[in-house]
Amino acid sequence: MNRKANRARLGRVGSLLSGLAVASLVLAGCGGTPTRDAAGTTAVVVMPSQATQISWDSGYVNSEDYIDLQTLLNATLVRMDYVDAEEEGVITQDISNFTGYLAESYEVSDDGLTYTFYLAEDVVSQAGNPLTADDVVWSFERKFDEKTAGISAGLLATAGLTSADQVEKIDESTVAITIPRASDGYTLLGSLALPMGIIYDSTFLKEQATDEDPYAVAWAATSYDNYGYGPYKIETLTDGAETVLVANEDHVGGPPAIDRLVRRVVPEVGNRLNALRSGDADVAIALRPSDMASLESEANVFVPAIATNQRLFITLVVTKAPFDNPRVRQALAHAVDYDRIIDEVYSGQAERQYGFLNPDLDGYTDEGLPNWDYDPAAARALLEEAGVTTPVDVTLTISNADPVAADIRNRTSNSARHTSGGVRPGTSRRPTSCSG
Repeated sequence: MNRKANRARLGRVGSLLSGLAVASLVLAGCGGTPTRDAAGTTAVVVMPSQATQISWDSGYVNSEDYIDLQTLLNATLVRMDYVDAEEEGVITQDISNFTGYLAESYEVSDDGLTYTFYLAEDVVSQAGNPLTADDVVWSFERKFDEKTAGISAGLLATAGLTSADQVEKIDESTVAITIPRASDGYTLLGSLALPMGIIYDSTFLKEQATDEDPYAVAWAATSYDNYGYGPYKIETLTDGAETVLVANEDHVGGPPAIDRLVRRVVPEVGNRLNALRSGDADVAIALRPSDMASLESEANVFVPAIATNQRLFITLVVTKAPFDNPRVRQALAHAVDYDRIIDEVYSGQAERQYGFLNPDLDGYTDEGLPNWDYDPAAARALLEEAGVTTPVDVTLTISNADPVAADIRNRTSNSARHTSGGVRPGTSRRPTSCSG
C-alpha cells in the first residue's frame, strides 16, 4: 500500500459495497508530550463515545473505546509483532508475524496440526492471581460453552478451532491447541492474537459465577471490575463522561510508559479538534480527514503517517427485498461514486480495495475479482433486469461516533438517486450510542 497520512481503504464485500475504511485515527496533541505530575505521566485522550461494556464475550460493541479497551485491559497468548514504521516515532504491527505475549514462546508440530504454548513465568492478573494453564483452558471453555459469547466461538471456528476440547492442558504452564488442517495454522495464530483470543483470570471470574451464570458472562456485561492480564486496569469510570486507566505494574511486558490514561468523552468532532489544538488533550480519536489535513502544518501536533485497515461497512439485509436480489446489490455497488467519496470526504486519504482481504498480506491477489466501478448506466440496467422500476426507500443507519459517516451516506444517497428509478436510500437514523 502506498503510504499517506492515515490512509483508509475503500472497497466492497462480495458483490456488495463494503464501504469506506474510515479510520479511528489517533493524533498526538499539543505540548509534545503527555503531562507529568506527582502521580507519574498522564495522557488525556478525547473520543466520540464511551464503551457501554468492557467484556468481549458478553457481546460486541462497535465503537473506538470498546475496541481499544480490549487491548488495554486484556492480553492474548500471542500478538502481531510490533515493528518500526518508516516515519520516526511511529510503530505498527506486522500482521503476518506473531510473537509470544502471555505465552513466552510456542512451537508447531511437524505435521502442522498442534500448537504448543509455553506460558510466561510470574504473570499476574489485574486481580492479583497468577496465570496458569487452567486459565487458558477455562477461557476457551467460556468462549464455546456460553451462548452469549458466540462472537468469539464463531470467529475462532474460521481457524478450525470449533471446540474447547481442542485446547489441552499439558502441565501448569503449557497448553496445546490442535487444529484439523495444517492450512488453518496462520488463521489460528491471527485469531489468537485478536480479542477473540483473550485469556481471562478464571480464579476471579469463578468467584462471580452463579448457577444461572456459570462463566460470569452476564456479570461481566454490567461490571467494570478488572479480570484480565493487559497493560492497564480501570481506576475509575464515570458513565458517559470518562474512563481512567492506570498502569498494571504486573503486566507481562512490564508497566507501560504512560502511567494514567484519561479517556474523555467529547461527542462533537469539532470540540475534539479544538481540545487537541489547545493542549487540553494529548490524543484525539476519530477526526475527519479534512481535520487531519489541516493539522499537518501545526508544529505542536503530530499526525502519524500510517496506513489503516479499518472499514465502515454498509451491511445489507439480503433476506429481504430489495437486497434479496443479487442484481440490486450489484446495482448499488455500481451506483456509488467511490472516487468522489475519496476526494471530497477523505481529502484523498483513502484508496479503493477490491475484496475483503487485506492487500498487505503475503501472497495477496485480487485476480478474478470483479471491479464494481461507478457506472450509473450499468446500475440502471441491473435494476431493470431485477424488475425494479420504481424507487424503493432504503434506510441507512449510521453511527454518531464516526464523523465522516454522514458524508459517506450523503454521497451514497445522491449517487443512488442518479440511477433514475430504483433504490433510493431514505433518511438515515442517527443512533445515540455506538452499539451497532
